[in-house]
Amino acid sequence: MNLAHKVAFIAGAADGIGRATCRLFAKAGARVAAVDIYTERIGTLVKEIDCTRTGAAVVGCLGTPEEIAGVALCLIPDDASFVTGAAFSIDGGFSR
Repeated sequence: MNLAHKVAFIAGAADGIGRATCRLFAKAGARVAAVDIYTERIGTLVKEIDCTRTGAAVVGCLGTPEEIAGVALCLIPDDASFVTGAAFSIDGGFSR
């Protein structure tokens, strides 16, 4: 899998599947925006991933749960029922 020049936004990145996904995507060359409420664990994740070898970048995003939830909440009303699939960058402009 080659994810060079791609950005992955991964919520729940501090542990479990989220953490494993961060590692996998970074190894494949993606820039990874790792988000979790456990910011100290994100710091250890950044140190674990060898970004110099892959050219990837991991950024521990300190966004609030409310900032992330805002996008989900806009998709709940019936007005959004025509949205059947989309990718939203909720990264504070990181992937511009």
